[in-house]
Parts: sequence; structure tokens; C-alpha cells
Amino acid sequence: MTPKERSTDLINKFGGSAEKVVNEIIALQVWTNPNTTENLAYWKEVLAAVKVNKAPIARAGLDQKIFLPINTAKLDGSASSDPDGSIIDLQYFWRKVIGPSLILIDATKAIATANNLVAGEYLFELKVVDKFNAFTFDFVTIRVIGTTTVIQSPTANAGLNASITLPVNTVTLSGSGSDPDGSIVGYQWTKISGPAQFAISSPNTAQTLVSNLVVGTYTFQLRVTDNKGATATDTVVITVNDVVVIPPGENFFASPTGTGTGTQASPFKIGDFLKIAKPGMT
Repeated sequence: MTPKERSTDLINKFGGSAEKVVNEIIALQVWTNPNTTENLAYWKEVLAAVKVNKAPIARAGLDQKIFLPINTAKLDGSASSDPDGSIIDLQYFWRKVIGPSLILIDATKAIATANNLVAGEYLFELKVVDKFNAFTFDFVTIRVIGTTTVIQSPTANAGLNASITLPVNTVTLSGSGSDPDGSIVGYQWTKISGPAQFAISSPNTAQTLVSNLVVGTYTFQLRVTDNKGATATDTVVITVNDVVVIPPGENFFASPTGTGTGTQASPFKIGDFLKIAKPGMT
């Protein structure tokens, strides 16, 4: 066995302790062996090859600060090292030293996870052990900040109800949203009741055209979402009236605000009448 191989064998046998290696060499009584010159040269090389095991270096990572409702944090000891060994031989042991209750996951791995954290300050210890059972410690602090801020919901406005008369079969939905403590980041139009036939051109914008409507009453909902994920809804009703047929020779009535069938008691809206009127109608 070469001197280097013998030194490695002794180091592994005695856990990296130089003192124990030297004591073992003395116990072999090589110094009083008759072949003194040869033995001295050999064991001097063995001793020269003996290295004192160096303890690993624990690195628990940087201190952290998180804000509720976030209540989980990563404990990262992967920067730990062994100056005279391999990191694959290192063992890791995480534990909470100070702080409120929590759930610690993967406490014997380089990277652990602290779950169910509550407001307060936590101190975690990382113990790193090498294959010769030498070890060092490092510590990391996680401060969990509570919040008393109440997230305010946004407000949705789907616009005014409307009524149209065929052959007009389109309408523009004009909605809006506001948020007292943020901004509106999303719009969503959907039909929640009414005939099956319809088409929403741009369902993810505040204003959209709805076409292909048929006779009936439609209810459309606008959902708005703010930058914190809170939502609000509002609805608008669109009534689609059937085309009105005016018998030849009969008179009818219309007014700027009419919504009826053309009688004096229930006049047309002038704009609707102009769309269906034929020559000779009065």
C-alpha cells in the first residue's frame, strides 16, 4: 500500500482525526522496527499525506421578509459546501429555534419549506454535517408581516337597459368599471338569460357589439376584475321587439320617446318607424 493510500485508509478509519492517525502510527511501533531507515521514510510519507478534516461550511441563505396572506417561505441551504470533501456527502438538518407555530417540510434536505407561517419573526437553524461527522451551523431569519388593509371590491356598471325593434338586430353594450384601491384589469361579457341566438363581438372589452338578436328579452352580465383579483358584476336587459306590420291605409302615431305599437296610446319611436315605414304611410 502506498503512503497516500495508507493515509487515506487511516483517515477514513479514524474519522479524519489527525491525532488518532498519528497515535495509530505510533501504536504500530514502526520507530523501533529493525528496518528503521526504510520504515522511517515510509511513515514520514504517510504522515505527510495525512490531512486534517475540515468542517463543512453551512449557508442558510439570506434573511427574508414576507407579507400575509403569503404564508410560505423557502429555506435554501444549497450554498453550503465542504472545503475538503464533496457536497454529495453532506447532511442537512433544519429546525426552528424561535418563532410561532409552522409546518416544516423536507427538514433533512438542502432546501426545506416553511408552511403555515403567521405574523411574527422566525429564526431557523441549519446544521450541516460531513461524512466524518464534522459539522457547523448557520441561521436565517424570516419576518412575517401581517396586514390590516381591507381589499375593497371594484364596481361594475353594465349600462342602461335598451329596447330595439326588428329588423334592427344589433345593440352596443357600453359597460365600465371602477376600483377605489386599484385599477380594473379585466372585463367579461356573458349572456345569462334570453334566446339562444346571439353573438358578442368583443366579450373581453368594456364596450362591445351584440348582433344576430331575435325577438325576446336578453340579460347580459358584465364582470370586472381589479388588479388584486377582486371581482364585481352588473347586468343589462335588452328587449328585442318583433317587426310591426301596419295595415295599408291605417294611420299610426310616433314620438321621439315612444316604445309602443303605433297607437295614440302607445306610439312608435320615430326612429324605429322610419326604418320600417313604406311609401304612403303616414
